[in-house]
Amino acid sequence: MKKILISLLTVLMMVGTPIVLNVDSFIRIQNVYATVKINKKTVRVLKGKTITLKITGTKKKVIWSSNKKSIATVNSKGVVTGKKKGTATITAKVGNKKYTCKVAVETSSLNKTNISITKGKTYQLKLNGTSQKVTWSTSNKSIATVTSNGKVTAKKVGTTYIKAKVQGKIYSCKVVVKKIKKITKNTAIEMVRKKTNNKFYYFCDERIVSYKGKQYYIVYVKQHIGNHYSTITQYLVSLDGSVCKEGWYVNENNMGFY
Repeated sequence: MKKILISLLTVLMMVGTPIVLNVDSFIRIQNVYATVKINKKTVRVLKGKTITLKITGTKKKVIWSSNKKSIATVNSKGVVTGKKKGTATITAKVGNKKYTCKVAVETSSLNKTNISITKGKTYQLKLNGTSQKVTWSTSNKSIATVTSNGKVTAKKVGTTYIKAKVQGKIYSCKVVVKKIKKITKNTAIEMVRKKTNNKFYYFCDERIVSYKGKQYYIVYVKQHIGNHYSTITQYLVSLDGSVCKEGWYVNENNMGFY
């Protein structure tokens, strides 16, 4: 129809027929051929937050409505408010035509709001209940850092806050970083003794060795043969007591676990 109108106008101009079109005529023509549409057909909104829907391509009055006001409401300007978890359909009526948007209302929460970890340890925070993009941040990077996926790493002793932001709403977790509590050499020996059912003799090296950011005691497991002790195997026991495994140590570049 639009092409036909343009062609007709072109022909009339060629034959010299006067064409009188005022501003209102142009506006009416534009309104007839403008594409009327809603700016979003599906949206997600957090409970208590808002999002604005718009109808473009027309100057006519838009009447907004919600099929489930207990889940999501909409005002005369298309501002949608999430009320509780669920799904609602927002309808914009323009003349005899209707345009709809499916609204999913989410309720989200952090898996932890308070954690305590030792220096060097990590903890995975999660914002449950939303599929929207989450922005993570820390109030003090020198104490604890956080990745874009919510993985927290303790850097030094102190207290900081990790924040997750989604759709303008901020969720906070208090993070307390504590000192690593070192076990004694005797405790390391007892740990190995239990691992080997207390059948041998046990000696702890005077050295404290490092491997992949951790410090370890070396505990030798020996048996008494004649006038001497022969080493059967050795265990590496971390100073924080979290690791007790058979392994070897020659130097920092030649160390590992069996």
